[in-house]
Amino acid sequence: MDYCPNCGSKNDSESKICAYCGFNLDILNELNKKDEEIKILKAEIENLKKGLQKPNVMQNFPFWIIPITVLIFFGLMALIVIFALR
Repeated sequence: MDYCPNCGSKNDSESKICAYCGFNLDILNELNKKDEEIKILKAEIENLKKGLQKPNVMQNFPFWIIPITVLIFFGLMALIVIFALR
């Protein structure tokens, strides 16, 4: 059973016109289909937007490696200089 949006009376789900006020229920079915199509298209647009976004590669980079690498480099250079001067 469907309810008429105009008068609120019950109608058969297969009815195209309200039996009480004559409202065109077929238009309501078409609008519901269009609303569903719009929801599907909006979801597809959101998925496409997500696909177009570039991933942030630097987000997961361990930045603590840089100062440790610099310290190791200069430590090795100091050891080379110390042993070279002996």
